Amino acid sequence: MSSDLRTRYFGALLVWLLLLACGAPKFHFKLAQLHAPNATDSERGKFKQDLVQNTILKNLSTELTSENESRWQAAFWGMEISLHQSDSALHSLKRAFSRFPERTPTFQRALLEAVYCLYPNEFLWEIFQVAQETASPKLFAMAIHYLNRLMPERQHEFQKLLENRFPEWQFQPILFMLHDDLKAAQQPLPPVVDLLKHPFATGKTIIYCFQRRDRNYPGLTVIKRPDGKFVRTQDGDIFHISHLARAIANLPGYITNGNTPQGIFSIQGIDVSSNVFIGQTPNLQLVMPHEVSIQKFFHNAKFADTIWTEDHYRRLLPESWRSYLPIYEAYYAGKAGRTEIIAHGTTIDPEFYAAQPYYPNTPSLGCLTAKELWSGKDGQCLISDQLRFIQAFRSAGSKEGFLVVVELDDKRQPVVLDEVIVELLKSQGEW
Repeated sequence: MSSDLRTRYFGALLVWLLLLACGAPKFHFKLAQLHAPNATDSERGKFKQDLVQNTILKNLSTELTSENESRWQAAFWGMEISLHQSDSALHSLKRAFSRFPERTPTFQRALLEAVYCLYPNEFLWEIFQVAQETASPKLFAMAIHYLNRLMPERQHEFQKLLENRFPEWQFQPILFMLHDDLKAAQQPLPPVVDLLKHPFATGKTIIYCFQRRDRNYPGLTVIKRPDGKFVRTQDGDIFHISHLARAIANLPGYITNGNTPQGIFSIQGIDVSSNVFIGQTPNLQLVMPHEVSIQKFFHNAKFADTIWTEDHYRRLLPESWRSYLPIYEAYYAGKAGRTEIIAHGTTIDPEFYAAQPYYPNTPSLGCLTAKELWSGKDGQCLISDQLRFIQAFRSAGSKEGFLVVVELDDKRQPVVLDEVIVELLKSQGEW
């Protein structure tokens, strides 16, 4: 990001801090108090121009050296967030691949992420070389997902390549989950009603986020109070909002900057971010296993164990779900080192994604994002599903609990309440 761009967004942040200083109570925002100066038409126009001219084109015009790797990685980020594709950008990516072995692992990962996001067909040979040569489980998994997306009929061959190149794959969290992804037959989904009836822990709020396997389509989130009843609106309907669990790159959840992993997250309260792309709307703080101590994850300072094991996670689940490997993705994502996945709003310009199925939602780097729309004139918040979500969560009565992400099926459409309403009612004995 250029210095001018950083200056503008730092200025936007100062405006927000002044708003707080003038009396807006922390975490108790009303819609009228939410502003995003960076979401006005003029600021978004400046951002787009600076992003393309400086962050992308200017950085990619530099010589690719060790000193300039960070500039190229900034360009990759800019290309992804704006879905920027051009002949010059494609040529630069090909130049980067020509010197792939001599680049740092961080650069290699960023390059693979960019081509996975933007060019799903153009780098078959280069990606195949990575899969054949890299010693990194993460880079290997990224390469195999690229190849398998192009040639799903060869997934058995890719599984054999995994087993041959990494004989101890089952002890490496990324490769363990990759191996399961490459199975010809996936496990059937256990009864959803069992998950909905399950208390998880006494006195906790439980949030359920239902998603598609294809994360291009937004999911649906509901909230269960500590008394086992779902939060409802003033009209008596079950409260729900749409949540996008798609990362911009659309990589699997156990890979850096991938989609929100399936599985159980621990709720760690509410906070306000200083990231201007997230905005000032309060967000829900989440952590995965391994990201924090067992005591913090389970909200229990007296928890005796100090070493994370899969069994700690398994015991949270109802019996019918304990052998269902996909629900362990959050466990293995945390074990692989993923961190800082939260549920937040967004000030990113949705027009970057006008042609995408999830529009006007905006993707992230792996977080759950709720729809927020802002006035192009003054940055006033017009619609905030995130604020409604936080208000509903607060109304549940406990700030401690768990959030569960579950993929229902592979339908190519957003999840709607009618798909789960019967299970929701059955879980409470109302059907």
